[in-house]
Amino acid sequence: MERVEATGLQYFVNRYLLFQDPHSLEVMYLLGKSLKEFHDLPIKGFPEGDFPASQDSLKEELTQMEVDLPLNSKLDSRIFRKVNLHGESYFTHFLFSEKTRKFIFFDLHNSSRGPALFDMATFTVSLYTSLLLLPFPLKNITPLRNAFLAGYFPKDPPIASLKVAEMFVLLRELNKLFRLLEHAESLKVSVRTSLKLKKVKRAIQHCLHSSTTRQISWLV
Repeated sequence: MERVEATGLQYFVNRYLLFQDPHSLEVMYLLGKSLKEFHDLPIKGFPEGDFPASQDSLKEELTQMEVDLPLNSKLDSRIFRKVNLHGESYFTHFLFSEKTRKFIFFDLHNSSRGPALFDMATFTVSLYTSLLLLPFPLKNITPLRNAFLAGYFPKDPPIASLKVAEMFVLLRELNKLFRLLEHAESLKVSVRTSLKLKKVKRAIQHCLHSSTTRQISWLV
């Protein structure tokens, strides 16, 4: 078995936040390309994803969400494309090898078939809400997010559509964290969950801020 030296994405994200390192943008671009390749691989045996809605009803739910919030965007059908999903595409689940200029994907135990939007939005939301990254304004992460999208979509990245998908993932995460906080069995879990909740609320407000001046009281 060959030993491969690789670096976690946390290093590149923090280097960009501190120094605006252009190489970090390149790494994000390459990750977008790599995720697209993984999504399109002819892999057999992936189960159908256990998602909260069918493809059609998911489209309806997201379309209604952009009307209700509003997010001032038109949904791009490409984000609903059925692909091989990583399943837990947090930025902490990818390593980058400078030598090979390739990525190592791990923690694939929840891989399945489903809409591409889940992997893309889960990745970008993990950048917004991680407790591991330096506490910079979320707008500083936007260039990293957009570089990732440009790698996945070489032509006309659906940036506005992904914002709707991000809101969908964030609201699901918010619901999960509220339930976890309600049943927290230790002070440590309670504190960590509260910190994560604060990050998620901040990310929701960030997603809304560029689209509308409307404020939501429970996010403050």
